[in-house]
Order: sequence, then structure tokens, then C-alpha cells
Amino acid sequence: MNKDIYIPDSLWHEIDATDEPAFENSWVNYGGGTYDTAAFRIDAEGWVHLKGLIKSGTSATTAFTLPEGYRPPTATGISPDRHGVTMNEGTNPSFVKITQAGEVSVTTVAGTTNWASLSGIQFPVGPREGWDRRNLTGVSIDADANSEVPHMIRRRNGFTVLNGVVDAEPAGTIPFLGDLQPDYSINFPIRDSTSTAKRARISRRLGYAPVGATTNYGILDVEWGLPENEHKWIDATMLNSWVAYGQTANDLYLTGQYMKDEFGFVHLRGFIKSGSSATATMFTLPAGYRPAMRQIFSTWSQAGLCRMDVRSTGTVSAIAGGSTSWCDISNIHFYAEG
Repeated sequence: MNKDIYIPDSLWHEIDATDEPAFENSWVNYGGGTYDTAAFRIDAEGWVHLKGLIKSGTSATTAFTLPEGYRPPTATGISPDRHGVTMNEGTNPSFVKITQAGEVSVTTVAGTTNWASLSGIQFPVGPREGWDRRNLTGVSIDADANSEVPHMIRRRNGFTVLNGVVDAEPAGTIPFLGDLQPDYSINFPIRDSTSTAKRARISRRLGYAPVGATTNYGILDVEWGLPENEHKWIDATMLNSWVAYGQTANDLYLTGQYMKDEFGFVHLRGFIKSGSSATATMFTLPAGYRPAMRQIFSTWSQAGLCRMDVRSTGTVSAIAGGSTSWCDISNIHFYAEG
């Protein structure tokens, strides 16, 4: 039985607010009154969530430091540094690193820090008894001692999270995911040592496969819903000619859908095509399923790394890097406040 009990935050801890962590190394909120501010909170299962848009700091320097109780574990089983894939200005692939000391940094492409997104970054503060945690077999582990071993964790909120750092991989590696494999297929970005993001696919039949070879390392950061929670997903009313891509020989692709988990976080998924334009609104989330302010997420389209924005009005659309040939909106999650 799981003996660890976490008291969830009722509010976000806003960076630079009174009695909260301060920004460091010239990092600040993007501002402007439209985009969400940098903040963190913990849910009842002991997972910390980040959000917000920041700017003006130096790439790979600490933006702020999380307090004790909000840091990755130091015990064996999960290595000290936690990585999450994100993006910075335009459609550049970046990553967030959280150390065991709580230091949160964003490594951007070519040092560009006009903006960088923290939204969607999540990690556990365990390890904890009762976790269903499996290492991702069939891949090479990154040689850096501080890199997290690629693993999957089945969460209480109805999702499996795959995270960790693999060594350089050729395209087409197919490790099976076993009974944690999803019933649908997902395309998502991998961040490696180059300035161009690579794509990976989790196929419902074949497992995990990088579509493009990774260089030096590959940071994995993706979630998918468990089959027992299929009844919780709601079909979105698609707009502007967007439709589901459908099914291929090895992949089942879903229409745009959303659901809210038991901790109040909204999750999106779907693999869609044929919009009237690449930037046309895909659907609008109803009240109760919206973020308080605009948030930016990294997804993948036929054109490459795609910037997907979810606004406080509920509209979901690609802002840059989208394509009408296909666009995957899976792996987006945020706290519902609107």
C-alpha cells in the first residue's frame, strides 16, 4: 500500500511573489497580461507541475529554485535530474531541467531567450511505494550519470508518463511497451543536442520508435491515457474543417478530445487533418476546461515541431509550425481555472 500522502496545493506558487522563490539570472515573466506567469504546484499524488512563459535570462542558467518538498528525489530508482521537452521563440526545441537541488533551468536553441515555455512540465517527488514503474527496454541509456533512466509510470489520474534520456538512436528502433502501451498512436517531439527537434511515435501495435535519428542524446517526455479511462474522454466539436486522420495499418488516430482528471488537470489528445488553414482554430474548450491565461505547448505536425496555444477563451490552435496534412495535439495538459 502506498504510505505517502501529499497535500495538494489549492493555489499556484507564483515565482517572485511574496514568500515565494525569486527569479534568478535575469529571467522574468513574459508579461503583457495575456500569457500565463511562472508558477508551480503539487497535486495529491505528489507530482509537481510547472506553467508560464518566461524571457530574458541566459540559456541553461537557473531561472528559479524550487523549495524542499517540490524537488526530484535523490533516492535510487529515479535519478536526480528531471528533464521535460518544451520550446522557445518560434518553433525551436528546448528543454527544462530540474535538479535534485530544485534548480529549474531552460536550455534554449542558440541562447535565444525572447521567450520560453514552462507549461506542461510535470514530475514526481517520490519514489513512492505502490508505483507501477517500468524501465523502457530496448533503448540505450544516456551515458551522463545525471540523466534519468527512460521509464514509464502508471499514474492514478488515468495516464502513463514516459520520461527519461536515451543515448543517440537510429530511426526505426521498435521497443515494445507491453501492457502500458496505449490503444491509440501518438507523435511527439524529442529534444536532442541539435537545433532541430526529432519526432518519435508510439504506435498501438509496434511500441516506441524515433522517426528521425537522435544526436548525442534524446529527451523523452510524453503521456497517454490508460484504456480503463476511455469513458472519460469527450469528443470536441471540430471547427474549420478539421477532422480525425483515421486509421492506418499500424496506427489508430483519434479526433480531437479532452478530459479532466481527478486532480483538476485537463488533457488533450487527437491526430487531425484538413483544416481550412494550418493556424485555424481546431476546437473550443467549454467553460471549466480552460486555463486562466494563455499557455504554449510543443507538439508535432507534418511540417515539424509545432507551437500549440490554448487560450483562456478555450480556443486550441497551432500558432507556428502547423500543417493541414496532419497535426498531433496529444500530450497537452494544464490546470483548469476558466
